[in-house]
Amino acid sequence: MKTADLSRRSALRAAAALLFLPGLTACALSRAGTDAQLIADALDATWRFVVAQVPALAISPATQASLTNAFRAINAGGWELTTQAAASPDAVVDFVKGVNEVITVIVANPAIPLELAGPAGAPIAAILAAVVTLMPEVESSFKLAIPIASIQRSPGAAPIPAPPRSAPPVDAEAARDLLTRVAATKQRPVPPR
Repeated sequence: MKTADLSRRSALRAAAALLFLPGLTACALSRAGTDAQLIADALDATWRFVVAQVPALAISPATQASLTNAFRAINAGGWELTTQAAASPDAVVDFVKGVNEVITVIVANPAIPLELAGPAGAPIAAILAAVVTLMPEVESSFKLAIPIASIQRSPGAAPIPAPPRSAPPVDAEAARDLLTRVAATKQRPVPPR
């Protein structure tokens, strides 16, 4: 009798664990989706701000096409991560590739001053640092570890003065707070200088 009771109890525990597992996975994906959408909106707001603020920004047709594809991948990936309980790893890979492309274009273009106070007043460098801080949070929900583009300019490029006000965020919550403020500026048009 005792063996049957233990067996029944074990079966009930196993069933309960299976019932709770989708909820736990959904919570993890929900956080990853929220972070992904925040990154998508903040990068979009930052890029629009840069284009409006940097006069005569040299963007070749190839770079423009690359950015268009990158933002499509970011927006599609961010949306899928937010709306699906089990987003595909391919969507995450495309999302990361898109984020890497946008970061690479901003960092590689010496016409864009990284110390420029971007949307919500934080330097562009601090916004990129916040994105880089949150990317592993998005990836880890899917057990992925794709290298994220560097936010440091190469030695041959124009020097980067230290950001005058805010230093790069040091933790995920600080990064979320900064990107939330940047993303909130997305809907507002940026007045030209």
